[in-house]
Amino acid sequence: MDNNSVYEYLLEANEWERKALEYIRRHGKKPSGKDLLMIYSSNVIPGYAQDGESYEDWDSEASESWESKVLGNKEDKFVKNREDKASRSQDGKSLQNRCGENTQDKNGGSSGNQEVWEGYRRYSESLHSLGRIVYQEEECFLPGSNIELCKVERYVDNVLHTHEFFEVEYVLKGSCIHIVEKQEIPIREGDIVIIPPNVEHKALPEDDGVTVNIKIRKRVFHNAFINLLSTDTELSTYLSRTLYSTAYRSSFTFHCGGDPSVKSIILSMYGQQLEQKPFFNYMLEGMTLTLFSCLMQNHSQNVEISNFVITSDDRMSKIIAYINENYRNVTLSSVAGKFYISEPYLSSIIKKETGSTFSSLLREIKIQKATMLLLTTNLNIDEVCERSGYQDTTQFIKTFKKYHGLSPKRYRQSMQQMSKAE
Repeated sequence: MDNNSVYEYLLEANEWERKALEYIRRHGKKPSGKDLLMIYSSNVIPGYAQDGESYEDWDSEASESWESKVLGNKEDKFVKNREDKASRSQDGKSLQNRCGENTQDKNGGSSGNQEVWEGYRRYSESLHSLGRIVYQEEECFLPGSNIELCKVERYVDNVLHTHEFFEVEYVLKGSCIHIVEKQEIPIREGDIVIIPPNVEHKALPEDDGVTVNIKIRKRVFHNAFINLLSTDTELSTYLSRTLYSTAYRSSFTFHCGGDPSVKSIILSMYGQQLEQKPFFNYMLEGMTLTLFSCLMQNHSQNVEISNFVITSDDRMSKIIAYINENYRNVTLSSVAGKFYISEPYLSSIIKKETGSTFSSLLREIKIQKATMLLLTTNLNIDEVCERSGYQDTTQFIKTFKKYHGLSPKRYRQSMQQMSKAE
C-alpha cells in the first residue's frame, strides 16, 4: 500500500466520520454504543456504504448491515478493541449503557435532533464523572503489539486522561489544539508532539484536520531513544526525566515545517498496520527508530517543551544516564556505590520508576546499542557483540532475537531492504 493510497484513505476516513455523525443527527436519536462505534470505526475502515447510496436513503437496516460488516471483519482487530475499551469504566458500568438506550417520546417515536446533542452531552458528562482516567498498557494494546496507530476522533469529546505508555501525535492535515497539564498548545500541520506517561492531556483536532495518533509501549520508546540519553542536550535531559521519573510532566513538540520525510515515514507506518503483512510489528519498530532519527537529525533545533510540572527530584534520570554511559562493565554494586545508596534500595527504585529490574534494564540498553551499531555501521556480528558489552556471541544472538524477533543478521537485512524500498 503506497503512501498516496494511505493519505487518501485517511481523508476518506475523515469524510465517513462526518457522515456517520450526520446519520445519527438525521435519525434524531441519542448515540447508542453502536452509533458511537460507527464513528470510531470510520477512523479505521471507511467506505462501507454502497456506491451511489445517499445518506438520505441510508436507513436503519442499511446501518445495521454496515455495522455488521465492520464487526464481522475478522481482520479489523482495532475496531473490536476500541469497542471493548469504550465499554470500560471505573465503576464497571458500561459507558455504552449509560448513554446508549434510545429515548422515545410518548408515541413511541424518536424525540428529535435535540436528543442527539443531549445524548452527546450526557455521554461527555459520563466520561468526565469518572475522574482521573488512566489507561494501562495492557488494555490499550492488542496482544503481541508494541506500536499502534489510529486517527484521532473529531466528534467525540476527548477527555483529559493519562496513560502508562508514550503517545506521538502527528498533524497530517490542518491543525490541532493539545491541552497538556492545563496548558493549551497549538499544533500546526506537520508538527509532532511526544506525550510521555503520566501526563494529563487531550487533543482537539479542527473539523477538517487529520491527526494521527501513535501509541508506543514504554519499553519500545526507551529502545528507540536510548542512545540519546547519554548526550548533553536539552532533548536528552527531557527524555531521561520523562522516561525514568514521575517527577516531570510535560510534552515535547517538534516543529517540522511540513518535512516530507517525516510525513512519508508516518504514512508508511500506517500502511504497515493496515496491511498487516508478516513481521509488520517488527517493521513498525524499525520505522519508529527511523522516525526519531530523522527528527533528531533534521529538527532538533526546532523543538518546544511545554512547562515542566515537577513533583519530586530527578535522581533516577542521573542513575539511568550513568548506566547508559557505563553499560559495558556497570554492575548493581558499582551504581549503588556511585550514588551512595544500598543495593536493595537501588533495585527497588529502578523497579518502581522503570518497571524493570536492574538486569533487565541493562540488557535493554545493551540490545539497543547493538541495534544502532547494526543500523549505522558495517561491523560484523562478533564486533557488534563485543561493543555492546557481551562476551558470548551465541548468548548475544539469542537475547537480540528475543527482543526483535529476528537474528542480528536478519534484522540488519530487513532494515536495509526497507530503506531501499522507500
